[in-house]
Amino acid sequence: MPDLTLYHLTPHGPFHLSLRGVGQEKTDLSLPSDSLFAALLLANLEVGGEIEKLAGIFPQYDQAEASREVEAEPQPIPFLVTSTFPRAGELRFYPAPPSLEFLLSRDKIGELEQGGELKKIKKIKFISEGLFERMVKGEKLDAWLPFEAAPSANEMTQRPLGLFLQGTTLWLMGDEAHKLPDSLLKDDQKKARPLQALRYVTVWQVSQVPRVTVDRMSNASEIFYTGRVTFRAGCGWWLGIAWNPSWEKKHGLVTRQVIEQALKLLADTGLGGERAAGYGQFEVEKAGTKNWPNPNPNDLFITLSRYHPHHKELPAALQAEESAYKLVSVGGWLSSPGQKAQRRKRLWLLAEGSVLRAAGAGPWGNITDVKPDYLSTSEAFPHPIWRYGLACPVALKGGVP
Repeated sequence: MPDLTLYHLTPHGPFHLSLRGVGQEKTDLSLPSDSLFAALLLANLEVGGEIEKLAGIFPQYDQAEASREVEAEPQPIPFLVTSTFPRAGELRFYPAPPSLEFLLSRDKIGELEQGGELKKIKKIKFISEGLFERMVKGEKLDAWLPFEAAPSANEMTQRPLGLFLQGTTLWLMGDEAHKLPDSLLKDDQKKARPLQALRYVTVWQVSQVPRVTVDRMSNASEIFYTGRVTFRAGCGWWLGIAWNPSWEKKHGLVTRQVIEQALKLLADTGLGGERAAGYGQFEVEKAGTKNWPNPNPNDLFITLSRYHPHHKELPAALQAEESAYKLVSVGGWLSSPGQKAQRRKRLWLLAEGSVLRAAGAGPWGNITDVKPDYLSTSEAFPHPIWRYGLACPVALKGGVP
């Protein structure tokens, strides 16, 4: 692994993903791997599956084991799953590393800093599959960096080497533009847009919509706002699942069938919040496979999922000279049939796009039980609440010179 089986998700309408702040006024752009895994477990439960039967085949975090420093053999796993990432037509985007030095040469970074353009380039969050392939091989992407000045009339008629979308959030190669949907390539009059103008066109839009709640006692109404993300026609997300061939050779395709059935159920019932208001439904379709290099021990890799390192992988995973990572604090509420909504334990994870060292032979990471543990009551929550933290790694062959 990872030989990714690709799935394209096409929204049918708006989405509300995660809760941040005091209310529901903000939304995330996409669904991280830990939330996606939890949704798949819940969907499997709703069709008669058992959470412990599915979650039990993954390496789990054991506090007692960590404190005793017990050595255990690496546990085989059935699959790895990525987070969801933006997609424009057939063009998939991948998370950009936190450090620009994995994308651009130091001379180019210095040139951008002197020209006052570095702040704009730092807003790059995702790079296209073609650029990601070159970065993985250790190439610098200077040649595909779009010009920042206003293009001349001659430049407007030429196919540029590189393009931006959504401001400078998405970066792609000019040769990949044919994969974009007509909703981006053509204007409202069905006329072709100049490719250099694509940066001013939105692939998705985050907005707030007013909602009203009515007090049951006084009948008084009160307005609140809900954040939502909507995609342009032909755009959405993609995700990848790396199925373990040795696992399937031994156990068959049962796990794959269970997960794909759960994903189809989520397409109908919806992902995220505000599903009672019609949010969260999508269409899912397979989109082929993609092979990425798998890291060997001590290799540098970039993760396509959130990662919760096993205690044996620390601190080595974070201490490479080239490491570049972001931490994300994951809290929120749990959802379980027959149980009232409760706060999960908070967990720190390494974000998608983090560049880390492969500590050991892998698989890297584990899943963690974050069920609530209240000291004020003797009543324990009836089952574990698993949070996915396995890295989906792609080996970086070049690193930072």
